[in-house]
Amino acid sequence: MTDTVANTDREEWFDGMREHYLVSPLHAHFGLTLDGVEDGKVIVGLNGKREFLNAYDVMAGSVITGMIDSALLQAVKTRCGAGDFLTTLEIKVNFLAPANGTKFRCEANVIRAGGSTGVAHAVVTDADGEAVASGMGTIFIRRKAKG
Repeated sequence: MTDTVANTDREEWFDGMREHYLVSPLHAHFGLTLDGVEDGKVIVGLNGKREFLNAYDVMAGSVITGMIDSALLQAVKTRCGAGDFLTTLEIKVNFLAPANGTKFRCEANVIRAGGSTGVAHAVVTDADGEAVASGMGTIFIRRKAKG
């Protein structure tokens, strides 16, 4: 059986991933935070910067897409081993409404995580809880070779 977050110390994993978000230049620059983790599910927060707003005071779609990408991968990672390598193969984003403001929440859930790929779905909501975007992605998984 694969050593996943489901059967190891979730708090230790969560602390490590939260630390990753704090030290990653990309995550820090965008204001992304890992706010929750369960088996097959993560919540990513975005405390965006005003400079990420377009001329209409709407958060740039590229920032929302980056948030979704990060959440999708982290959700799949909850079903993987600590030494597994993951990267996004494909992502599709639907923009549902203007992303007004600078604070957003993205909940991502695994649909399936197999031997070499995982698929997850995410929904981004604004500060009022209204859905502004949804996304689906395919994540490549390279399992760590067994010893």
